[in-house]
Amino acid sequence: MVIKYNGYFYLYEKKRLEKAAIVFLNYFKIRKDINFHLASIGKEQISKENMMAFNKNEVTDVVTLPIYSDFKELCSEKNTDGFSGDILIHRPEIRKNALAYSKTIIEELELVVIHGMLHLFGFTHKNEKILTNHQNKIMNKVWHES
Repeated sequence: MVIKYNGYFYLYEKKRLEKAAIVFLNYFKIRKDINFHLASIGKEQISKENMMAFNKNEVTDVVTLPIYSDFKELCSEKNTDGFSGDILIHRPEIRKNALAYSKTIIEELELVVIHGMLHLFGFTHKNEKILTNHQNKIMNKVWHES
């Protein structure tokens, strides 16, 4: 698993995120080398990306831009370089959500990245129950078992 960072990320954040990503891959029993870009971007850019991707004119904590439509396609021979897409985050929204949900900023960052990875692997809000179930199980492992 390779996460290519763009923007500022502290070393301890990178270590925690890489550990969370490994938990994610193990949860789905993925052995293929998978990589993605993780970018920390500003208010205007996250709003613009949210509008372009989802036609929503609002600031959000995360926008995920997958390359493949589903898990099977991502892990297929079609994906020769392992690249899965981009996860764009907006730190002020992550901080705001961490405070609102009584989490640390790093816990909220881990949650947002796992949520983004689920989207990269084809899980969508069209089936919220499945998305949330996987997210909760993975986060339990990230926060309590790793």
